[in-house]
Amino acid sequence: MTSVVDESAQEFWTQYQPGFRVSDAAVGTPEFYSEVQRERYLLEPDIPEVAGFGLWCDQDVLEAGCGIATDGAQFARGGARYTGIDFSPTAIRLARQRFETQGLGGRFVPGSITDLPFDDSSFDLVYSMGVIHHLPDRSEEHTSELQSH
Repeated sequence: MTSVVDESAQEFWTQYQPGFRVSDAAVGTPEFYSEVQRERYLLEPDIPEVAGFGLWCDQDVLEAGCGIATDGAQFARGGARYTGIDFSPTAIRLARQRFETQGLGGRFVPGSITDLPFDDSSFDLVYSMGVIHHLPDRSEEHTSELQSH
């Protein structure tokens, strides 16, 4: 599949991550990650139940559009073999830093969720929260292709 992400979108998400607006702590500090996590689940309290973070222990989980891996950290804490993919170098850098700082295992792949660099059936769960609606092509056909990976 050809990537449908344009350069202006990538530039925007490289300069901006949602957590930047919810924390006054220095970006990348433990306080920053803690405040971002608290705010995320305060604003969207259903995420932990919907995601079932602890249900994926010893399973391969891909987070498509991982951002700074707020949800990814929960999957990793629950015992999942976690992989995050994001096209923002800033997101990948901060996600890796979060996992290193918090002693979590996982891997991060720079790339687009519209052109996944993984074989079909590589993961037990492909998870994406708050990402797909940002894609310029959200047609039923395109969304079905994303869901089939």
